[in-house]
Amino acid sequence: MSESMALNIALFIFGLLLSAFSHVPMKLSGRRQYKNKIAEYANPLVIFAYFLCVMTTVCTVIAYRVVPLSLGGVLATLEYIFVALIGFLFFKERASRRKLLGLAVIVFGAVLYQL
Repeated sequence: MSESMALNIALFIFGLLLSAFSHVPMKLSGRRQYKNKIAEYANPLVIFAYFLCVMTTVCTVIAYRVVPLSLGGVLATLEYIFVALIGFLFFKERASRRKLLGLAVIVFGAVLYQL
């Protein structure tokens, strides 16, 4: 694997992490009550989450200049794992056996693709 490919894969995964972390401020914002719809969608937490989503898009577009689409699709499934880990770490959410099985299938599929 070339150095350029490795850097772009790392950028792609970093974008996935940003996307997963964008769920945190959205969830925190969703737990609050707002006086109107404008305040609900135009508050610092939501704006920061939108910023993270834009940065995710920038990382993905730059990475896809080198990363093949077939590999990008497989890497993108890692976001589900990142979201589950963030939910556990930040919100103490527990995953059911069914969800853990689903995450294991995702990891197995990503590993199988690499073989």
